[in-house]
Amino acid sequence: METKPIAGTDLRISADSHVAEPLDLWATRFPLALRDRAPRFDKLPESSHTRPGGWDPAERLRDLAVDYIAGEVLYPSLGNLIFREKDPEMAQAIATVYNDWLIEYCRYAPDRLWGIAGIPLWNIDFAVMEMIRCRKDGLVGTAIWLAPPDELPFYAPHYERVWATAQDLEMPICLHINAGFGAYKRLPKSASIEGVALRVHGNSTMAKDAVIQIILSGVLERYPRLKIVIGEVNWGWVPFWLQELDENYQRYAYRANENLAKLSVLPSEYYQRQCYATFMDDTIGGRWWHRTAMWSNDYPHWNGIWPMGTEILNRTLEPLTPEQRYDMVCGNVARLYKKPVPQPLPRGDFEPSRTEMPARVQRQHRRNL
Repeated sequence: METKPIAGTDLRISADSHVAEPLDLWATRFPLALRDRAPRFDKLPESSHTRPGGWDPAERLRDLAVDYIAGEVLYPSLGNLIFREKDPEMAQAIATVYNDWLIEYCRYAPDRLWGIAGIPLWNIDFAVMEMIRCRKDGLVGTAIWLAPPDELPFYAPHYERVWATAQDLEMPICLHINAGFGAYKRLPKSASIEGVALRVHGNSTMAKDAVIQIILSGVLERYPRLKIVIGEVNWGWVPFWLQELDENYQRYAYRANENLAKLSVLPSEYYQRQCYATFMDDTIGGRWWHRTAMWSNDYPHWNGIWPMGTEILNRTLEPLTPEQRYDMVCGNVARLYKKPVPQPLPRGDFEPSRTEMPARVQRQHRRNL
């Protein structure tokens, strides 16, 4: 098998990056009737990183060029409020303001900045109309809550029109960590046992629960062109989990009830046909090529890997051929969102200092000293 180091000239697209919304975004753009209730922020949360590219697309492209990145799929930061707001009217206002701003941001370089609309799902009429509007205005996917409220599990009929609309619009449904209820109702402090546990297994458990509900209730059988994306949970756990899912489904499928559908094929076959997962620094996952795995850098967040993409890709994808690497760092995401792969950005002479780098990268530097 031919392998070689990833060069800076190799094309790469981050399948999961973020914007950092202006702190006064909702205070200045909220509907007048609700403005006294608008979300207000004095500073970005510690989980964000304050690279100006988070809110300035011109600065973003300069940062991308530093790490040889040609384009990015963009998720919210402060906008995760969309998925934790229980008042439907407020959730819709938060989403509309965020989506309007994201559409403007992506228009700076629509061939490189691929925005994911934030859609609350309390009111399905609103959700469908907002998905249609955002698709028309250039956004490529639909982010919804990863952890739904207890009263609205993903197997509920409530969601049927959303699944159908996403399929018709060819807008993948994106399930990103920190979006929704469950354990996200009250996020633990990062430097605590609970905080570490959430990151070690809590996020992946919620992702598994969500995808299990979607697959085993027959959603992907009813909507065979619908695509599901799991964001920021890596993907090395997926093969073993699919093995367990198939074995346990077959054990109980013969007595399926109203929640457990009688599927035409095994659950893993729906996953391999219609589901994707993003990975960032995943040495286990990087040992196997798969068309459903998509590399990401999490820019500009503190836990991201910008600007060390080349070093980390060489370490994590070392066993793969150049063609397999291309798929996982570029080809898979472009095919999913049906976008042409952009040309490389011209790399200027800007080099970030160590203090400008996210915390994960600074830790890596210290280990390398």
